[in-house]
Amino acid sequence: MRFPGTIALRPQTYAAVNEDVSRSLILAGFKTVVILGDHGDGQAVLKEVAGRLDAEFRPTGVRVFFSSDGYLKSREDILKYASAHGLDADGHGGLWDTSELWAADASAVRPRLMVPGAPAGGALDSHGVSGDPRRASVALGKVFAKIRVDNAVAEIRRMLAEGK
Repeated sequence: MRFPGTIALRPQTYAAVNEDVSRSLILAGFKTVVILGDHGDGQAVLKEVAGRLDAEFRPTGVRVFFSSDGYLKSREDILKYASAHGLDADGHGGLWDTSELWAADASAVRPRLMVPGAPAGGALDSHGVSGDPRRASVALGKVFAKIRVDNAVAEIRRMLAEGK
């Protein structure tokens, strides 16, 4: 555990948890399962799990998809949006993360404690922050969340339509 309050799973544990949840959904009768995640380190693991389960269950009429656009494409889109508005949304616990959290649960954000973290793109500071959360807002959080939801929904609809 690098920072207090965090939980770390080994990649094989993360894969097993997602596989078990997916198998439970399939056994409960779901014919379509979409696996997606919100952390860069887990994307490859989830993609592998979805591919393996899809190959196993596809002959039975069940499909298992991996959706990445809610994270990967959205990251690009949010950074472009922020840049176009004179903001730096990059970082861990910076503007983007803080804004989304604030929009989801205002009680979880303590604006009086906001200070710049380590420079974005580099190491995290002692609190696990990089980037600058001080310009975060509920309004930005709603914009960022909408980008992520819209991208994920569009990708899932595309996969379902294409059967891929």
